[in-house]
Amino acid sequence: MPEAGNREPALWKLALAEYFVRRKELLRRVVVFLFFLCDVAILAGLWVTYINYSAGVAQHAALEEKLNTDYVDIASYRASHKVLPLEVVQIEFVGGAEGYGDIVAVLRNPNEQWIAENVQVQFFIGAARLPAVTTFLLPMETRIVASFRQQFKKGEVPRVELSSLSWQRMQGDPRLNVSSLTVQGYRYISSGNGATRLDFEVANATPYSFWVVPVTIVAWQGQHIAAAYRITLEQLTSGERRAASVVWQELLPQITRTTADIALNTLDPNILMPLPAEAVSPFGD
Repeated sequence: MPEAGNREPALWKLALAEYFVRRKELLRRVVVFLFFLCDVAILAGLWVTYINYSAGVAQHAALEEKLNTDYVDIASYRASHKVLPLEVVQIEFVGGAEGYGDIVAVLRNPNEQWIAENVQVQFFIGAARLPAVTTFLLPMETRIVASFRQQFKKGEVPRVELSSLSWQRMQGDPRLNVSSLTVQGYRYISSGNGATRLDFEVANATPYSFWVVPVTIVAWQGQHIAAAYRITLEQLTSGERRAASVVWQELLPQITRTTADIALNTLDPNILMPLPAEAVSPFGD
């Protein structure tokens, strides 16, 4: 009887080992073939995915083209989203006393969604370059800009160039409503020394108080600018009615209308003064 430590392998194990030895090459080929089938299956899956994706892209492109053709005026859409250049609506030289005068320009932003920021307005008289003015125009806004008390010669033609502006698209219309901030009660008074004074009132019926309110007054004679003056009102509080006046050192012609350009960036909350502790915020805070 053989000892326990020297037992011979079981017959089934020997048979299994002999089977694998005799069929080693065949088994290797089977494994290689299975790997080949896996590769083919993966490639076939990728190919089917690509075909479906390509078909989907083509269908989407065809649908988009059909929508653009049948339902969307794509030319109108692109035109409405295109940034249009600022317009110089009008520019005039307003002559004054002693060979000095003012260059006044009317600018307009024709875009409904684009804000023109940091607009540099460069004034010229003939070939002479004058100090530039920096301003901004919100969508569909008109702005009066001027270069005051400039020396001129008879026959010289003023012009402006706009540069250094940046565009920002406005999402929705988050502007503060300042339509009830008005300039009213214009009253022209001619003095005996050849000057003209204009008295008026700035009424702030908005719920906001402003640190600074820049106002450019323009006196018109028909379609022509007869005079312009820029003033700055500081700390204009809500509900305040403030009297103001400007003086031109010459007699003005017959004025047919007077306008005021209030240059407030109503997208910037920094223009607002803090509310008193007992006041209610217009934003509902």
